[in-house]
Amino acid sequence: MTDALHRPRRVLVTGGAGFIGSNLVHRWLALDPALVIVNVDLMTYAASRDNLAGLGGLGGLGGDAVTAGRHQLVVADICDGAAMAALLRDHAIDTIVHLAAESHVDRSIDGPAAFVRTNVEGTCALLEAARSVWIGEGFATALAAQGRTVRFHHVSTDEVYGDLGPADPAFVETTPYSPSSPYSASKAGSDHLVRAWSRTFGLPVTLSNCSNNYGPRQHGEKLIPTVIRRCLEGASIPVYGRGDNVRDWLYVDDHCDALWHIVRHGANGETYNVGGENEWSNLALVEALCDAVATATERDAADLRRLITFVKDRPGHDRRYAIDAAKLAALGWRPARDLAGGLHDTVAHYVERWRQGGLGSHDRLGLRDTSEPSVVVAPAAKAAPAAKAGGVDGCRMIDLRSHLDDRGGLAFVEGKSDAGDVPFDIKRVYYLWQTDADTVRGEHAHKALEQVYIALNGACDVVLEDAAGTRRLRLDRPDAGLYLGPGVWRRLERFEPGTVLLVLASAAYEEDDYFRDKDAFLAAARAN
Repeated sequence: MTDALHRPRRVLVTGGAGFIGSNLVHRWLALDPALVIVNVDLMTYAASRDNLAGLGGLGGLGGDAVTAGRHQLVVADICDGAAMAALLRDHAIDTIVHLAAESHVDRSIDGPAAFVRTNVEGTCALLEAARSVWIGEGFATALAAQGRTVRFHHVSTDEVYGDLGPADPAFVETTPYSPSSPYSASKAGSDHLVRAWSRTFGLPVTLSNCSNNYGPRQHGEKLIPTVIRRCLEGASIPVYGRGDNVRDWLYVDDHCDALWHIVRHGANGETYNVGGENEWSNLALVEALCDAVATATERDAADLRRLITFVKDRPGHDRRYAIDAAKLAALGWRPARDLAGGLHDTVAHYVERWRQGGLGSHDRLGLRDTSEPSVVVAPAAKAAPAAKAGGVDGCRMIDLRSHLDDRGGLAFVEGKSDAGDVPFDIKRVYYLWQTDADTVRGEHAHKALEQVYIALNGACDVVLEDAAGTRRLRLDRPDAGLYLGPGVWRRLERFEPGTVLLVLASAAYEEDDYFRDKDAFLAAARAN
């Protein structure tokens, strides 16, 4: 390992009450007993004082002997340049680790402006504060006389590079930027600002672009905590598209150690990619999580895997990320955790919190227009309104239970019409499992999911398209049920035995063709 080029003594960490930031604060204070950390966080929904328990400096949660007096939480907005400059000045900060960011891709699609404000404007304000105090007020020059340096480290993401095909080489530090989402675009913008302040104003900087992080203290809206929680609750697990998007997974402590190496040993103005050497498809990761939760809780892994539900893909969903971290390896860093070990510790953390009643409900996986509504299931005894006259041309009733396979799933076969009451070859099949009493064992559907209809103790509307996509058939109506809008899934419990959930979907989705009496049906369901 090369000698340290920078030795942090008094560190400002932005976003230090969030997932990566809080883990970094814990980790770095343990690594260097002389280190002092000023932790600035706006304490938005993604931050928690509980993440910093035991560190002290929180106004109520005492620190342990190791960290006493070396950590202070300051609630402030990084967009407030004057406040940032005051913190740098008052605490004689020699190192900034800039982690504060809006980071949830789905949220960025729903509301990009917040991402531009925090990630771009906030970074600009922080850079200007550092330039003002370190360069304009001569703090860096004074430290240099003592043989010390200042450093601004900016933490970014591999998402700024866009995505890769299955056989493409991994991202390197010189890969051209090609962001896909408002989130990654805002992070790309902040990266460019940091480099510009280095070249134009001489601000000492390093940058890092990391792969997907996981581990303790992650907010419940992110994929891995969501999957673990839903396994524990026995609820459906949403997976975008076919689950074949690939990510490189990095255990959060490994990331914190990598940042420690970069801040101390990285060359001024340089960028370092940080990867976990763990490329997994989303589906494979979810299945591994199901298995890990099953082991930790002595449940049946197959039952948990049946909770996996494929939902409509999000816009601009990157296919694959992969990191080449050879440049960072030359500084002496390699990830210490493989995914199996990291998931074991991560699941253990969340299972323990669950047993203590501390997981709560933080679902935010999915876009706002497909968020789950409140559901009231109508009792089976009351009848739904009759269909309007006319219906859909080419529809006919069939016997649902004549098409159930030995697992309770609909047994229509794509491209075949081997049942006498299916009058044409089937182009697509959308199906779910039959349920046992009080349980939905699993939910499965093809990628083009558009609608869900719950049938209680009866038949249900189903649409099957022929090769030309012009013919449909309709089952008899159920005694009672509930229609859910496009792309929506909901875990429903306490069903009567024999309940079957069916998916209605079409690439050429026309709501009026499928539910001419939807409004009346919804009104009856609510009334029931």
